[in-house]
Amino acid sequence: VYVSFILEKDIKPGMEALEHSKGFIRSSLAKKMDTRRIPELRFILDEGFKKEERITELLNKDKSK
Repeated sequence: VYVSFILEKDIKPGMEALEHSKGFIRSSLAKKMDTRRIPELRFILDEGFKKEERITELLNKDKSK
């Protein structure tokens, strides 16, 4: 599961909370899904916003020249 956080200071505690809650989330999914096996959950930090911000910064810097 790719996840992102608005504030950078929330990344570490947010990822820790997700990892801690992994079992609960997986069992909740199992109750709602009509399948025999539920895949293991892995949480991956999506850094797309960070990359987008950097690209925008570079484009704006180029415009100001």
